[in-house]
Amino acid sequence: MPGSVWEYPEEPSRAIPQLGKSMEEIADDWIKFFFFVDRKDHTYSQHDWSFDRRLALDGRQRAFYGPGDDPKTWFLLPGKIPGFHRTNLPDNRIWAVMFSPYMTCASTVEYPSLKNAADLAKFVMSDTDRLYRVEASINGETLTTVRIRRDVDVNIVANSVIDNTGASVARVYYDGLFALLKPLPLGETIITSRGYSPNFENDVRYSVYTRKLPEDFPLKK
Repeated sequence: MPGSVWEYPEEPSRAIPQLGKSMEEIADDWIKFFFFVDRKDHTYSQHDWSFDRRLALDGRQRAFYGPGDDPKTWFLLPGKIPGFHRTNLPDNRIWAVMFSPYMTCASTVEYPSLKNAADLAKFVMSDTDRLYRVEASINGETLTTVRIRRDVDVNIVANSVIDNTGASVARVYYDGLFALLKPLPLGETIITSRGYSPNFENDVRYSVYTRKLPEDFPLKK
């Protein structure tokens, strides 16, 4: 179980009182968000992480949640991004944060040769089993990742990071290591996320900025 003061102590399958969901359910939401972001703004498919792309991804994250859908978690996506991946939480939103040093997912949309659930589950598990390096830390303090294996229905955008052949919904099987952090303090937080296997190397340093404005600050509507 997580041992850092940054992490929630509940078992992955148990609802976290502050969030109203379990870590497993929030990981399902993380997967849904992974497929909610289109290819041109997705960290998984981009090496050139421009300011405009960062703003677009932050905007997609705000759009991911429907009105009245509280509480919320800010999702950090994996990829190969040189330097820091900067992300800003919305003003006056102090949310939990989830990231994954390494995750494998698959569906029949991507792998039509895998005909049944058992084949898909075995496929993702066999890849994640081959991890040989995992690191997760926050401001230099080591975090304990939690391995989660589940399947969930996701909506796939037209310009998805997968070749969806026109599909709009897919059952996705995933197996990954996740960290769920309590709401971060105001200002900048540095998160390191690394996961290396023979098939993929995820190596990202996130700069997460939390800002709470005075209540009388004239926000634009």
